[in-house]
Amino acid sequence: MILLSHPTGNENLRQAMRAMQEAGILYSFSTTIGLTADSKIESLPLPGQLKRQLAKRRYAIYAAQLRRSPWRELVRLALLNRPENSLTRHEIGPCSVDGVYRALDRKVARALRGKAGREAQAVYGYEDGCLEHFTVARERGLTTIYELPIAYGPYAHAMLAEEARRRPNWEPTLISTRDSARKLDRKRRELELADVVVCPSAFVEDSIPPELRAGKRLLRMPYGIDPVEAIPPYEPPLERPLRFLYAGSLSQRKGLADLFEAWNSAALPHTELHVMGSRLMPGAFYRELCPTAIFHGPRPRPEVLALMDACDVLVLPSLVEGRALVQLEALGRGLPLLITPNTGGDDLVEPGETGFITPARSPEALAERLAWFSQHRDELPRMHAACLKKAATVSWERYREQLSGALVNILEDRAHG
Repeated sequence: MILLSHPTGNENLRQAMRAMQEAGILYSFSTTIGLTADSKIESLPLPGQLKRQLAKRRYAIYAAQLRRSPWRELVRLALLNRPENSLTRHEIGPCSVDGVYRALDRKVARALRGKAGREAQAVYGYEDGCLEHFTVARERGLTTIYELPIAYGPYAHAMLAEEARRRPNWEPTLISTRDSARKLDRKRRELELADVVVCPSAFVEDSIPPELRAGKRLLRMPYGIDPVEAIPPYEPPLERPLRFLYAGSLSQRKGLADLFEAWNSAALPHTELHVMGSRLMPGAFYRELCPTAIFHGPRPRPEVLALMDACDVLVLPSLVEGRALVQLEALGRGLPLLITPNTGGDDLVEPGETGFITPARSPEALAERLAWFSQHRDELPRMHAACLKKAATVSWERYREQLSGALVNILEDRAHG
């Protein structure tokens, strides 16, 4: 049986939990704010924003398996859009993201010193939230399974620090360049304590230094998508503008500065660049760098899919990712991908069929591929069909089957010594 923990919950976590449930190997799930699927929160006298956040913390799990530690996370959510203060200060605030992660880690460690440590055979945790309870798990002889959902921290930090020197005006959008040596050391120590490391892509796996891979079992488990919903018939951009879409936070971690440079230099006729996501700088900063782009703020998922349906190509020239889910969503809407290997989606691209891969940090190569799409608009219906076919092969169901099978094998190997 596996004790699973994650402070905030995301789609990756939910699918991993479901894989364990389907295999009958989930011991318990520890989190901060956790509600069962049938929890009634709509009638609670709470601010709308907080109520929406709580709605995202519903899990399809039995109440008896759910372990909660909500208070720090509730404070963090209440202060989410307010100026940073002593409670939420980056890394050191008790209600910062790091403070919330460390507090849950300590609570899981305490549980492992008691009944949970005697009844579970393994623990499954995520980056930044495992140091304390992996230490106790090792003392108790439990197997430690570590999911690394994005490139190894010190590797990513070094790459983004280099990027800050390359494009200093974009440094405020990189965020993780401010991570302390202490936080980076914590990431290293967590990885050292892991018996098994789960990675969503070759890029993440390759970011782990050889000395930290030694003696560990590495599992590559690519994230997927749900079955594709009905989508409208595709109308190629022969009488209308060709529309490129960037979707994600407006950061150079995702290569947005390189896209702006490529777009400005390509100066393609009868085309549009749509940029959707959360701003990390004032709007004027982005508009000045790319005056012809059409900007969209964050929006609910149905509206994201509607925008994808109105566009023709997804562009994501990321520097650091794990396996960007937006590229999977776009593929499932029939959009060819123009991405870098660093998105973790290299397995999704069949060159000239489902898109193209360009090197990271290469606006020149990116501009060439933007121009290719502009010059080959008649190819898009064929590519659209190929993308839908490809998307059918990368389902969450397949992910769950692969993960549950690997985890069952790990537990069986442990049982047989």
